[in-house]
Amino acid sequence: MNYSEFLKIIKEDNIDNFYLFMGHEEYMMNLAMERLKDRYIMESFETLNFTRMEGKDCHLDDLINACETLPFMSSKKLVLVKDLGAFMDNIKGSREEEFYQYLDNLGDHLVLVFLDNTSFIKKNMKVYKYFNKKQRAVEFTKLDKKDFSTWLNSILNRHGKKMSMVDVNYFMDNSSYFSRNID
Repeated sequence: MNYSEFLKIIKEDNIDNFYLFMGHEEYMMNLAMERLKDRYIMESFETLNFTRMEGKDCHLDDLINACETLPFMSSKKLVLVKDLGAFMDNIKGSREEEFYQYLDNLGDHLVLVFLDNTSFIKKNMKVYKYFNKKQRAVEFTKLDKKDFSTWLNSILNRHGKKMSMVDVNYFMDNSSYFSRNID
């Protein structure tokens, strides 16, 4: 699944309870997290309903404790684990199967997002295959020109601005986003 498909899922309110965000487009990952927060968490209760954890400091018990807390005055609780690769290193061995079983039994009160923007997780790894089989792997790759144009126009529309297609194309050509030297 890509960024656009994930946004469509949020818009249709068909969100599942866990996802893997992977790729180099960290900005788009952050935008997707903001969309999740805007959709499911009241701003005044964000500190109670949004938990951010670092993978290197997080163990399975810490994750379970964060996920078992019910949301307060919001429809969902959001838990973000940054650096899935480091988290997986922490739970190697017998705890790894327990991790997958826990994900299979998560409640509907939660959206758990694992982030891998370091490209540690490869498509041939067990963890990726697990998320992909469940259709919960969201790949944030470089946008093509059509998607970039759509994204740019949505940002402009939110701020009450407009740009002609000629100007959008000029902006894209001169932004270096599509340069081959940039990954």
